[in-house]
Amino acid sequence: MRGATSAAPRSLRPSDRAEAEADFLEVRRPGVDACPTLLLHTAHGTDRLGGPVASADALTHAPEQHAAATTAA
Repeated sequence: MRGATSAAPRSLRPSDRAEAEADFLEVRRPGVDACPTLLLHTAHGTDRLGGPVASADALTHAPEQHAAATTAA
């Protein structure tokens, strides 16, 4: 096409890319495979409480439900 300019996607700087990859690896350890995900950090480790299909109501009550389940166990 005459006169059309094509803008190639701008790539991340190597330092930005390395930081992003490190962030993804960090959240994969506790089992995060989709965003958004609600993580609860406790004395026993990190627990996944929600995911991309969780409702706002479920996410609101997830910490209390988690606390009730862990104290009952």
